[in-house]
Amino acid sequence: MSNPVASRTVHSPRTGTKVAVLVGLVFLVLAAYWYWVPVTFLSNNGQIFGCGSAASPPTEKFPQNVCRELPSTYEKRALFSALAGVAVALVGAALFGFDRREEELDADDDDDDDDDRPARSKSQARRRSAKGTRRPVRADDDDWDDEDDWDDEDADDTSVKTERGPRRQGTSGSKPRRTER
Repeated sequence: MSNPVASRTVHSPRTGTKVAVLVGLVFLVLAAYWYWVPVTFLSNNGQIFGCGSAASPPTEKFPQNVCRELPSTYEKRALFSALAGVAVALVGAALFGFDRREEELDADDDDDDDDDRPARSKSQARRRSAKGTRRPVRADDDDWDDEDDWDDEDADDTSVKTERGPRRQGTSGSKPRRTER
């Protein structure tokens, strides 16, 4: 027998919040890309020069003069992408919000109960029998039946014929033969 001891509030994000968080994660992945991707520079004579990355810019004087502000540009891109990701997730959560529901916590005295989940929603608690085991919930057949009820003896009746579409008089359903002139 399950006796409700306490209840707790469970928050679950709505669909819009989930989508906003996913878009925010895309921006965060983009920020990581901009931060750790190697920065290259194409010189005037066509040679590629490596400038490190935003995470590890060049420390020597010559690469610093050649690359100038290129690693810091990538660092700014990464920073703004990360800020955009966090902002999109927070604004999405603020606009769409979360669903709240109450779950009852039961004191399980029976050790032989195979369903030892501590929290159940109210709809699950209503479906539990007095022994504490789940019983199947069934609806009446008429509630879910979208066809008309008919007797089985009518199904064997061969005198009832159904027609499919309009029938042409005097033809067997095939096209008339083509004659040549």
